[in-house]
Amino acid sequence: MKKKRRRLKKKYRRRLQLILILGIVGFVVVYQLNNRSTDTQQTTMATVVPKKIIKRTFTKTPYVQATVDTSNLDVNTATDADYSVPIYETASTSSTVIGQTYDGVWSDYHGTEGAFYKIKTPDNLVGYIEKEHGKKATYKVQTTINSLDELTVVLDPGHGGDDVGSLDNTETIYEKTLTLATTKTVKKTLEAAGINVIMTRTKDSEYMRLAKVAEITNNANANLFISFHYDNYDYANQAEGYTTYYYYDHSEAFANTIHTQLAANNSLSDRGVQVANYMVLRNTFVPGILLELGYLNNDNDLAIMNTANYRQMVADAILAGIENYYNLSK
Repeated sequence: MKKKRRRLKKKYRRRLQLILILGIVGFVVVYQLNNRSTDTQQTTMATVVPKKIIKRTFTKTPYVQATVDTSNLDVNTATDADYSVPIYETASTSSTVIGQTYDGVWSDYHGTEGAFYKIKTPDNLVGYIEKEHGKKATYKVQTTINSLDELTVVLDPGHGGDDVGSLDNTETIYEKTLTLATTKTVKKTLEAAGINVIMTRTKDSEYMRLAKVAEITNNANANLFISFHYDNYDYANQAEGYTTYYYYDHSEAFANTIHTQLAANNSLSDRGVQVANYMVLRNTFVPGILLELGYLNNDNDLAIMNTANYRQMVADAILAGIENYYNLSK
């Protein structure tokens, strides 16, 4: 009997040892499986939520900007001829003058011959201008926009300082004040959407030369330029409505897109989209427009446009226009 009990005890001890060993092995396996599952889950989450990658596409194109020394010109008496640069048929001043370009105008660069640049003007005239009347520059243009936060837009409140601009019929409301208030509303709306905004002036007392306005835009590597104005006519209450102006062909689509949005909710008369040779437009390289948002010396226009609601309507229209222009509409 004693021997039998010993054998039984040995048998139970072996079973207990086997159970203990299997338990330890099971614990290790479960632990490893749990850890591996966690790692796999983390890897899967990293795949589902990848790091945002923004692909930007740029093109570099050389241009020539016509330049005229305007330091001694009286802007009140100067004519178009004072701002013009002759275009020659060949690289010689003794050759035929086939046309002219103007101070600030950007033309395609087609080569250099001695003291001349060969250019192609915005109206497709090909010829030569003297280097002393031209400035060559290469601009890096962003051709693909993926989101609004990639954009830089320059907003220009027309006039400022001693240049008050147009007046209303009581001569108490200045264009410079109204353009600044409008631009600030537009700035706030665009920035809320993620757009980087640069203003050419921020105070009523500031005056910015037109050439400086364009320089700010060009040096900022901006995507778009918008100048804000309110119109005036020689006779009170004889003209009305809003107009969108552009200069270069590459600004036409932007002008039409913004104007369409302005027309959607605007109760003023629609004067359409027009081409205009304004310095701030011809000196600015990027797509740019100049908005005349109503007539200050039209009492009906003024009652509508001198309100916060009108300024917000303009701001919302510009944001929607920019979204449509870059096909970023929600």
